[in-house]
Amino acid sequence: MTKFTILVFIIFLSLGARANIISNGQFDTNINGWTCEAGSSCGVQSYYPGTAYIYNNYSVGSLYQNLTTVSGVLYNFSFDWFTNGNNNTAGFSIDGVHSAFNTGPADLIPTTVVGSFIATSNLTEFGLLAYTSFDSGTIQYDNVSVVATVAEPVSIVLLGFGLIGIVFFRRKKAI
Repeated sequence: MTKFTILVFIIFLSLGARANIISNGQFDTNINGWTCEAGSSCGVQSYYPGTAYIYNNYSVGSLYQNLTTVSGVLYNFSFDWFTNGNNNTAGFSIDGVHSAFNTGPADLIPTTVVGSFIATSNLTEFGLLAYTSFDSGTIQYDNVSVVATVAEPVSIVLLGFGLIGIVFFRRKKAI
């Protein structure tokens, strides 16, 4: 019975295994693993521990990573953002294609952005953006995650092999 329990446990663990391919998406103490675009000001706020900020006067500033991806695979991403209450523009970019949204006084509470993209090459640039006017504050980001999706047919096949293995193992033990 112990071997059977271990086998079932391993099967269920493998079904939920999805790794975040973003390095340092929590920004606990620094922005290591990220590149701050030239001309931008990026870092970790002392009064908002664990959040990265981006600031750039009248220009788009970005903090980005080059991710190792698999061409044709669907990736899900999410991140939290908030601002200090000023009117700015926040957003993200995937391989240079920008998606932006306006911020304002009501955006003091973190908001989660969720989306997906299909990788078109084995290297994908994922960036966080900020367009801030002179002395109008910063955009804060945290909990950045990019994970590959598990295709349903593949996971069903794996589950089927696991069940066949369990039946074979139990039948062999009974003989």
